[in-house]
Amino acid sequence: MKSTGRIKNLLFGSFSLLIMAILAACGSDPAATTIPSSAATQAQGQASSSQGKGATTKFAVVAAGAAIQKCLPHARGEVTVLSDNLNDTMKFNVYSLAPKQKYTLFVTQLPNKPFGISWYQGAIFTDGDGNGSVVVRGILDAKTFSVSPGGATATFAPTNQYHLGLWFSDPDAPFKLGCEPGAKAPVVTPFNGAHKAGILALNTSNFPDNAGPLSKIKSSTLDVTEAQSQVSVQGDRTYSFPMSAAGSAVQNCLPHARGDAAIYSDGLNETMKFNVYGLAPKQKYTLFVTQLPNKPFGISWYQGAIFTDADGNGNVVVRGIFSAKTFSVSPGGATTTFAPANQYHLGLWFSDPDAPFKLGCEPGAKAPVVTPFNGAHKAGILALNSGTFANNAGPLSKVQ
Repeated sequence: MKSTGRIKNLLFGSFSLLIMAILAACGSDPAATTIPSSAATQAQGQASSSQGKGATTKFAVVAAGAAIQKCLPHARGEVTVLSDNLNDTMKFNVYSLAPKQKYTLFVTQLPNKPFGISWYQGAIFTDGDGNGSVVVRGILDAKTFSVSPGGATATFAPTNQYHLGLWFSDPDAPFKLGCEPGAKAPVVTPFNGAHKAGILALNTSNFPDNAGPLSKIKSSTLDVTEAQSQVSVQGDRTYSFPMSAAGSAVQNCLPHARGDAAIYSDGLNETMKFNVYGLAPKQKYTLFVTQLPNKPFGISWYQGAIFTDADGNGNVVVRGIFSAKTFSVSPGGATTTFAPANQYHLGLWFSDPDAPFKLGCEPGAKAPVVTPFNGAHKAGILALNSGTFANNAGPLSKVQ
């Protein structure tokens, strides 16, 4: 484990250039692929897609109700998602919000109250005109889901989260703007790292509850290495830590299996580079942020995917909230209800359940063990985890 000084120069601009560069490589003119006007998209509730080597999907984000429309009449957002063959890169732009304010971005099950299962995906700070953006990277498509096979907080089956919501981080800001008519004090919600946020500012309520915009996004043929080659992770390493084989059976069948992760911060969001070595070659693995490092794993969400090379090595770069502020919450909904719960661990699963079975990683098993930890909810066993850390103090808790 290694902790060093504050980051010097991170990659926010590099991620923006990534989207532009891939669009150009696919023969698309970025200026000619502008998102439809907010009003038109709001009326249609549609996501527009462009196909090619790298598929992009674009959709509008709208003011979260009449009160926001009145106090911030021009508030709106636009989202562009670039998909490669394993992961997705999302650029989330906002316009005409309250200036010089922090906003928190969540992936949610429902666009409005009670929101359902939701996790903290990123943060934006607006400029003097109320405009801003954030770039995040992970699984942000039709495979996006959370699961909790067990644990003290909640137990629920794989559940998709296809909506996005953006909250005022400071509850005083919308109250002072008059966005809460009739309220005698600021409304406080759990949607920031301290669980003391303001009200919802923007959401994807222009899409049906059961068919949010992320459900429209599919993988493309763009190779993940080509996408990640556009990303330059620069600056001081803020925190690094090892990933180890998940138990003696994996140690025996893959004696050199290991991983490491490095997390960088720009003060609002984190970028994580996750490397693996000595795994089964030419195999897909799925990365999850988890509440516990071992069974029953607790509340977990699908964060990214890796495909190993001929030596069993590989990596993925993801971007979001990977720190002591990482958490999920479900204020209500048909699936489950739970208070804010931190997820401080990481786990990497074999995506194909046959792979570890054929390698002899499941001694005594007569058939491959199947777990819910991939997009089809038919993955193999856990390969690597952060089990060298205590259950209640996983590595993400060390990132401030």
